[in-house]
Amino acid sequence: MKNSTSIDPVVGKLLDYFSRQQGDNPSQIAHPDPLLDKLVRDRFDRFREAAVLIPVMHSHEASESKIVLTVRSDQVSSHAGQISLPGGTRESVDQSIIDTALRESEEEI
Repeated sequence: MKNSTSIDPVVGKLLDYFSRQQGDNPSQIAHPDPLLDKLVRDRFDRFREAAVLIPVMHSHEASESKIVLTVRSDQVSSHAGQISLPGGTRESVDQSIIDTALRESEEEI
């Protein structure tokens, strides 16, 4: 068993990345596949900022936790009818990416 000062380097990077404050400018985490990492970095500026919420439900009667998923409408132009996590693209009204996830989830659930 590892002690608390001996953290796997990937886990350490993830913990550092996700514990930053909203105002910080975190650098991207490198993908282990160098070709995929280069592909993502070359196209990064074209990505839209988006967020999802992973709502976990647990009742005292049930012994298992459940994740809430949504089914996308057949009327949307992309990913119609697919099962997804609630979320979407950040809009100007969102003060943070967390606001995006909460707003989109409220709209969809």
